[in-house]
Amino acid sequence: MKDVDKRNKIIAIALVLGLIILGIVMAIVNNKGVDKVEISNLRKELPENAPSELLENIETSVYKQLEVDLSKNELPNIKGAVRDSSYFAFADHGNIRSGKFIVDMESVGQSYLVLYSYNADEKFTSNDLSGYNGVTLYCLSNPEDIMYPGSSCEGKSMISSQDDLYLSLPPYQYKLDDGREVKISFSQGKEVTIIVNHCDTEIDEIPIIDKAKEWVEGYGFKASDFKYKVPLSYENCLMK
Repeated sequence: MKDVDKRNKIIAIALVLGLIILGIVMAIVNNKGVDKVEISNLRKELPENAPSELLENIETSVYKQLEVDLSKNELPNIKGAVRDSSYFAFADHGNIRSGKFIVDMESVGQSYLVLYSYNADEKFTSNDLSGYNGVTLYCLSNPEDIMYPGSSCEGKSMISSQDDLYLSLPPYQYKLDDGREVKISFSQGKEVTIIVNHCDTEIDEIPIIDKAKEWVEGYGFKASDFKYKVPLSYENCLMK
């Protein structure tokens, strides 16, 4: 009888140890598989037709940035949320959909400004060289946006600060009534460059600049914060 009890105890101990080892292994596997920050309300904030690949890219980009700004032992199971009233959808330009928002990770006291864009008529790919599909993160630089003053994000790992967000936005092209093409783009120093393809120096710049100001405001900026330059372009003259 004693032998039976002893055997049962050994079996019970073996089962308990097996469960503990299994739990440890599962925890390691789960932590190793974590490569994104789950942003709870991201789907709700983005356009209804935003591709699932865009959401995946945003959450992965946030995770990779945290790997740089935080020690790795802080990363597992971090949750994030789009800050209330921070989401802003830019005006549509053709098939391009874009916007920005602030994502907060309260548990680690970290926030980023997220800029996204994608072509609504094409399959989303994060390595699209046109610049129309992508995600860019920025450290917060506006004092009113900084929720966690002690965070380790100081631009050391970002491509630029929040103030330079406009430089990442795609250009806008359209045609005048006479068929001439106009290209509007942001330049360094808060300048908006407007290229008009024409062979003469006589051109009414006022309506073109007004159009550019509307484009700037479509991104949520103040038109008066930018300078507007309309250099001449003779690209099409040699073709006539």
